[in-house]
Amino acid sequence: MLKCSTSLWSADLSNLGAEIRRVEPCSERFHLDVADGHYVKNLLFFPDQVKALRPHTRVPFEVHLMVTNPLDWIEPFVEAGADGFILGDDSWKQVAYTTERSLFGEEEKESNATVAEGFRNRLVQVSGFKQVPPPMPMRNSTGSIVYYLFFASQVKVAEKIVSEIFEKYRTRRDA
Repeated sequence: MLKCSTSLWSADLSNLGAEIRRVEPCSERFHLDVADGHYVKNLLFFPDQVKALRPHTRVPFEVHLMVTNPLDWIEPFVEAGADGFILGDDSWKQVAYTTERSLFGEEEKESNATVAEGFRNRLVQVSGFKQVPPPMPMRNSTGSIVYYLFFASQVKVAEKIVSEIFEKYRTRRDA
């Protein structure tokens, strides 16, 4: 069964209650990206918005804290009605960017394949997963990679099953 964590980032922000009701039947939980303008350059959801959205659904809110000092934000979001959290740190930058600088002095991003492999290695080294097969690139209708689908497990047989599923999907998509 397909389960979905629906992101509210691209929802109609002027009418979030209606947007939640519209996609609630397909949603296992709602994903709220929270940004403070420091950790990432966007400003997104805050506790007062989560509190205002809570009466519109019983579906859990998963809050992705892309903020400086994420631990400072957990209690305010719990009080506002958040059900779970995803926390980040800056160590991903070591994987995603080279030490080279662009013509304008900005960091140069690595290729998507390099970033995906770096993340795969982090699943083993940082998160402690024993089995992490190569990720499946998920493509849009023009063939561009939109994101990579990862699987991580402690059990070898799970890697074999997932690898077979990934290979069947690759074969179907390339045909």
